[in-house]
Amino acid sequence: MATLVHPAFHTHNRGYGLIGTRSTPTKSPASHHHHTGSGAADESEPATSSSTKSRMEVYIDIPISPSLVPRKLKKALDKNQKTTLDKYFARPVDVPRVSLLKKPLTLHALNDKHINFAQHKRGGIIIDLTQSPPRKRKAAAGESSEEDKKAKKARTEGGEKRNGRVDENGLAKNKVGASLCSACTHILTWVQMANGMDDPQAPVKRTRKVVEPLWVPLPAPLDRPEVEARIHLREFVVRFRPILRLAKSHIDALDEFASLTKETVKAVAVALLDLIAVDAEAKAKGALKLAIRDVTAASGDPGRMWTALQRLLEGTFSRSLEIPQSAEEGRTRRSAGRVSRPEQLMDALLALVDITVQGESVKLELAEGEKEMKEKAKEWTKGVKQEEERWQEERARLVFERPGKTGRGASREELERERAYKAKYAAANKAHKLTLATLNSSYFLSNSASISRFAPLGRDVDGRVYYVLSPFAEGRVYARAVREAGTRWSWFVVVWGKRPESAPDPGEKAASEGSSEDVERALARLSTSSSLSTITDDSDQDQEQWHAFSTPVEIRRLAKWADHVAAACVSGERPPPEPRADGLPPTTGREISALCEGLNGFADYLEWRCREEDEREEGR
Repeated sequence: MATLVHPAFHTHNRGYGLIGTRSTPTKSPASHHHHTGSGAADESEPATSSSTKSRMEVYIDIPISPSLVPRKLKKALDKNQKTTLDKYFARPVDVPRVSLLKKPLTLHALNDKHINFAQHKRGGIIIDLTQSPPRKRKAAAGESSEEDKKAKKARTEGGEKRNGRVDENGLAKNKVGASLCSACTHILTWVQMANGMDDPQAPVKRTRKVVEPLWVPLPAPLDRPEVEARIHLREFVVRFRPILRLAKSHIDALDEFASLTKETVKAVAVALLDLIAVDAEAKAKGALKLAIRDVTAASGDPGRMWTALQRLLEGTFSRSLEIPQSAEEGRTRRSAGRVSRPEQLMDALLALVDITVQGESVKLELAEGEKEMKEKAKEWTKGVKQEEERWQEERARLVFERPGKTGRGASREELERERAYKAKYAAANKAHKLTLATLNSSYFLSNSASISRFAPLGRDVDGRVYYVLSPFAEGRVYARAVREAGTRWSWFVVVWGKRPESAPDPGEKAASEGSSEDVERALARLSTSSSLSTITDDSDQDQEQWHAFSTPVEIRRLAKWADHVAAACVSGERPPPEPRADGLPPTTGREISALCEGLNGFADYLEWRCREEDEREEGR
């Protein structure tokens, strides 16, 4: 008699205990008694055939719930392990269910002919695996003699016994052990699931990790109303520049939100007054001409320009204006009745914008913009289709020209031919992608120049608001350090809201392409006052503020992160956001998709627009 304890049972921790196992040869139908390794009680063994066989019996203590019936157990076994279990188990015979299930079940799985549910004598399951010795094959003509076969068999058996591959009966341990472990594992898994336990074989659901984007805070003094007022003015001027006839230098100056020059304020005010005068009635044209003369004669003095605009708005258009707060002093005290900074004229300029929108010139420009957008959409669709068809033909030709694969021992000419082909294919693929990027970015520019109304890009699940300002096609492309400094607002994605708790600290993240080190260095170099210091305090993390994402790499990370957070809220991996204080409804999945699409589109445009400038800087 030989005892075999499978090593896998000692390491399992699934709510059962190993009583013991043993493997013994049977030569007669006489009954035997089983002795377990843990001192378990003896059990009667059913008889087997008189031929020489080897029986392996496993005793396992498993608690089975009263709801477990034999037919369900058999069905689960067949479903979980068809190959192994069909070999050793058959359909169970009828047994008294009530008396059987009052106590833990004892299962005898004998040979491959039947399965018996014996009387419950012990709380355990006995799996009896019976294997027959291999059949003898008839010797073919020309084979070795019987003496050679016996000698070869003796050498093989001796080596396998020494290596532990077979037991004393010549049976392969690995095969029996594998079948035994597989069958027992599925039984234990099913029993634990029946008792309300978690499936131990279920795969562990891993949380998908994404790279956190870098949240670079923008200057603290700019609060949300001030920035949105600047965005409103800048977007109107960029959209209606053809009829406002403003110089490019003034439009570029409107991107600088940290300051507003007197020359730019004067030019914008005069352009708006001229456009209003075109559509105004005869009675209002005289007052408009007088206001234009006063603003021009003010020589950039904010106080004199404010007086001229206030007199026009209150006297002609019945619009009252309050004395504005100073951009620097307004948070502590009101200005003493004097307008001394250009930023204080924002309310007057926005009032002129509201009057301009009601004129016929703006309405005609919007109608022309809608027609132009439709034509540009057709051209873009046609261009993308033609480029895809052209690339398919070129790619098929390149694949046909591909030389055979080079293996070991290839000549130098073959290696050079393979290298030249790869370079040619890479260049063609790069040209194709550049053509698509040019088509997409040109369409993005044309749409931005023809939109009817500006709106934020969208909101994420936590309520943060994302803004992408309309690009100015004729504007200059700044150096990378200027773009990443967080001062030119049309060159980055700006977000209003709290920094996520899991976001990395800008000062701790390692330098990488488009990472924080370049941004922090540019901020330190271009900041003109202490008010441009970044907010990195833990106490300020819970406050809403402006954040900038200025590189295509970080913008794409931001899009992936926003989509990941929304998916985690839906799947339950992340708690849902709390209701907002402003009463806005929760962000929908369609809004998240539009937000991510807009972020990725702006990243592609930014990469295409700055490609030549970046290559020029790298070549220096």
